[in-house]
Amino acid sequence: MTPIRTERLILRNWEDRDRDLFYRINSDERVMEFFPFRRDRAQADAKMDEFRAWIAEDGYGFAAAEIIETRQCIGFVGLLDTDHLPFLPAGTVEIGWRPNSGAMAMSPRQPKPGSPMASKGLASRKSYPSP
Repeated sequence: MTPIRTERLILRNWEDRDRDLFYRINSDERVMEFFPFRRDRAQADAKMDEFRAWIAEDGYGFAAAEIIETRQCIGFVGLLDTDHLPFLPAGTVEIGWRPNSGAMAMSPRQPKPGSPMASKGLASRKSYPSP
């Protein structure tokens, strides 16, 4: 996958340095609140390897989201070809994201003055994380 760069983030394929974070995300009670399972370390490593392989195969997938400034991976976001998942309809695409607990508490930045988002009146809106 060609990494995708925004002003603050890089969306990229998973790297070995992401394994600890990927495990923490997949075993965290808060992050996984609406999932019927938690992954142990071996299961998390295997799932990360699957994500890496699917991204290599398809050119996209659930990619690591890294803060450019700190090089800290904060979770994942992306599109996944559901042909990889037998419990979802074939030929569809899943939209997914999973931030780590720390990233869930981060406030989104406000648009820069003069940016297209600010000119639509969105600069004055605030977002509050769920409890």
